[in-house]
Amino acid sequence: MRLKLFSAATGLAALLVAGLAAPASSADVAAGRNVTQKTSDASPGGYMSVRVTYSPDSHGGYKGTVKGHIEDLEGDGYCVVAQVWNDGEVWDISDSPACPKGTAKTVTTAFTKTNTVLVRVCLLKRGYLYYCHQWG
Repeated sequence: MRLKLFSAATGLAALLVAGLAAPASSADVAAGRNVTQKTSDASPGGYMSVRVTYSPDSHGGYKGTVKGHIEDLEGDGYCVVAQVWNDGEVWDISDSPACPKGTAKTVTTAFTKTNTVLVRVCLLKRGYLYYCHQWG
């Protein structure tokens, strides 16, 4: 797993792409975006569909949730997990991996005091991640 360092300009661009740019007014406006991904292997074995919702919090950042599901699409010995990138910290949002083939699992997490939230889907085998989709 690689962690990229962002310049200020790249960080701002990632913030805008992530849909977390500050709203025009200071009102507590809720917003959200859908993220649908498949793993990056030749015949994708993992699928994720989540909704990221957010609104300004009283700390100058955002609060919100990531909710959706993951699914194992292939009987290849890999399981499927979802991860969140929250202002530089990465953690799994799957209570347990989805496997074997055809198994779907709910994923959910909440965040506060955050500026950027990205998600991705990966395959998991023997404790190692494979074929992760780009952060989105």
